[in-house]
Amino acid sequence: MKKILIISGIAIVVILASFKIYQLEVEKAKVRGYAKAFSTKTWYYSLNGGKTWDDRAESGLKGFDDDGMPIHKSEAWISAEWQDENTILWKASNGNESIWKVFANPPF
Repeated sequence: MKKILIISGIAIVVILASFKIYQLEVEKAKVRGYAKAFSTKTWYYSLNGGKTWDDRAESGLKGFDDDGMPIHKSEAWISAEWQDENTILWKASNGNESIWKVFANPPF
C-alpha cells in the first residue's frame, strides 16, 4: 500500500511539472510570435515621449533575444515586457517606464 502511495505521489508531481513546463513553452512561443510580427511593422510610437520612428534602427530597439523579449540599445533599460502583440513596456534602472506601441498604419 505504501509503495502505491509513493508511486502515485511521484506520478502526480511529474504530471504537474510537465504541465508547468508546457505552459512556459506556450508562453515563450507566443512571445516569439509577438517579436516576429513586431519586427515586420514599420511605425513605432513612444506614448511617453511622443516620438515616432519609421525605421527600427532609429528607435533604440536593438532586437529580440532567443525567447522573443525586446533588447534595448541602452543599458539604462533593465527590462522589457510584452503587454500585447503591439505593445512593449520598458523599465529603466531609475524607475522610469516607457510604453512603445507599434502600428502597421499609424493613426497620426
